[in-house]
Amino acid sequence: PQADQLVFKALQTYSDGDVVRWIDEPAPGAEADHPAPTLKLAKSATAGGAGTTTSTAAQDAAATMNSGKNDTDGTAIGLGVAGLVLGLAGLVAGALAYRRAGRTA
Repeated sequence: PQADQLVFKALQTYSDGDVVRWIDEPAPGAEADHPAPTLKLAKSATAGGAGTTTSTAAQDAAATMNSGKNDTDGTAIGLGVAGLVLGLAGLVAGALAYRRAGRTA
């Protein structure tokens, strides 16, 4: 709970048996050859320091999605039906071509 970052040391093994060790911990002002993946942690914004908060943008998006409005204009349904019709036409054309190929061979 008091850490400001988490370091994940990892080993990467290639199919030829070579192993690359991504274990170098980050040091200020130095570039490591094989740095370990690091996750920087932010302080909690709650008063007690426990729990999580949801960003305003996420809350707005959830409110918009759950507003009860149904904004369908039929475009999605129309495109879906058109796709099904074209798929069925392709299936019929393929079946006819298969039957014709069977008769001439």
